[in-house]
Amino acid sequence: MVKSLKLVKAGTESLVLAFFLCASLSSCSLLSSSEKEITEPSFLGVFSVPKEDIVIVEPSKENRERDQLIVIQLSQMLESSQVKTPSARAEVFYDLGIIYDRLGLEASARSMFLNSLSERADFAPSYNIIGVYLAQNENFQDAYDAFDSALELDPDNLYPLMNRAIALYYAGRYSLAVPDMERFCADDVNDPYRMLWLYLIESKTISHGEALSHLKERYQKASSEAKNDNWAFNIVDYYLGKKSKRDLIEDMSSNEVPLAEKQSRLCEGYFYIGKEFERLGQDKLAYDYFKLSLATQMYGYLEYRYAFSEIKNLRKKYDFFEYSEPSQDNEIVAD
Repeated sequence: MVKSLKLVKAGTESLVLAFFLCASLSSCSLLSSSEKEITEPSFLGVFSVPKEDIVIVEPSKENRERDQLIVIQLSQMLESSQVKTPSARAEVFYDLGIIYDRLGLEASARSMFLNSLSERADFAPSYNIIGVYLAQNENFQDAYDAFDSALELDPDNLYPLMNRAIALYYAGRYSLAVPDMERFCADDVNDPYRMLWLYLIESKTISHGEALSHLKERYQKASSEAKNDNWAFNIVDYYLGKKSKRDLIEDMSSNEVPLAEKQSRLCEGYFYIGKEFERLGQDKLAYDYFKLSLATQMYGYLEYRYAFSEIKNLRKKYDFFEYSEPSQDNEIVAD
């Protein structure tokens, strides 16, 4: 892999350059469709998802107002004498970054994560989230460096291991991604998301039947309590053929589920449904399910982030490009 603590030892200069370069690239316009030959399927054609599978919910206004209030409170803490030490300031900047990220204000979030490293150059959580941003923008080598730094600075937190595995997956380095995700999965055998990502990665290195068999074995090892408590085991059931797509969508959109939870379920469920249709070669359906995942506006979720990557990869596959509007960092105003 890459040299450990490269970013820490060299200071944050190279990270800042890579981080802001990927930010500028993410907002650049792509070639217009008139400049490229569009081959089937036409992704801008009729929406292919069955009407009964389309569930759109308004983002929770209550949660957004709560996050806006937290931003104000944290900002006031930084301006007061409450937060004195660099370590404490690094944590507050990081917390601000997480809230901005959850609100979809990416430019502000990036700034906060870099501010946290300016206060404390060995602050592991910021390296982890910066690595995710870099991987999203296909700046993979710098992403690996960031994850390696996070892992060495805080060996007990294995989430950078998962994020590195996913980055390797999207870089097409599947065989390197497997041991990372195996280790992460073994750390919690009751986590369905770990099972799902290991299955997706393994499917690129062994036959689908073998990968599915491994997923079934891991599913059987999980406790009954975990299966009852974590709704995402419904996604595992879908992949294993225990539930239909219709069953899964009903689990995602049940009126008995609180709005905020329904929003997160839809984000995750639509993403993994899209991945299944991609495996089946039904790219137009996959594309449209990824679009539905994005429609949930669950900005901080990995499934939301990588739905963009999936859409980008499908466009590349068919040599199809379109203009994309630069993202805008809107001002937060408390009501």
